[in-house]
Amino acid sequence: MTGRGASDERSGKRSEPTLGTVRVMLQAGGKGSRMGELTAGCPKPLLEVGGQSMIERLLNQLRRGGFRRVVVVTGWLAESVEARVGAWATQYPEMDLECFREPSPLGTLGALALLSPHPGTTLLVNADIVTTVDFAAFVGRHFERGVDLTLASHVEEARLELGELVIEDEDRVVGYREKPLKRYLICSGIVAMEPRVLSGLVPGEMAGLPELVQRAVDAGLRVEHFRHGAFWVDVNDPERIESTGRWLREHGLG
Repeated sequence: MTGRGASDERSGKRSEPTLGTVRVMLQAGGKGSRMGELTAGCPKPLLEVGGQSMIERLLNQLRRGGFRRVVVVTGWLAESVEARVGAWATQYPEMDLECFREPSPLGTLGALALLSPHPGTTLLVNADIVTTVDFAAFVGRHFERGVDLTLASHVEEARLELGELVIEDEDRVVGYREKPLKRYLICSGIVAMEPRVLSGLVPGEMAGLPELVQRAVDAGLRVEHFRHGAFWVDVNDPERIESTGRWLREHGLG
């Protein structure tokens, strides 16, 4: 792999990046309001899907992929997440795992401004998704491309409830599509970032991914996406718990 790694203090040269130099940030601080009563007393990442909590499933994937340093950002019902993650970590002493509790809601990325600076790549993963993305391959591509920021992406479909006018030259109608199926390229909540992408974060201030990406683009940094093609679900309503669990069981993953 080619790309950027941490500096070798003895030689001053850039070392070859490896998964061992990557810091993973699992964002587990959200409230999960769309889940209704299910998250009134249980943080969303701890909800079981296919017989396992979402955050433990992700931690196991990361461990099997070769990642060793993980920071779990907590917020809503932080004690529950910290207890579960702590119990998981005792089974895997090779993992360098810590929890960071946000003093107040800071958005998806705000906690990074309060963590100790990291000289290498940071991998952000939202802790309330279920996916078969190969995290090691994703980060490997980020290294190989030598870019500053890589967003994992996939295509989502949505059918409009109304007719869509197709126009040219502002006013001329050239077609009419009745309730068309639209396709959109979506960020999958998995992002690899280099330190200079994060340099504009301000401690204690809210920070979201849209603003970070736009700031990186405006600064002329290299921003790319990678369409992963893997199974991916944002488990954002009770019905998806059952449907996602069924898919996992059918594919021997639950």
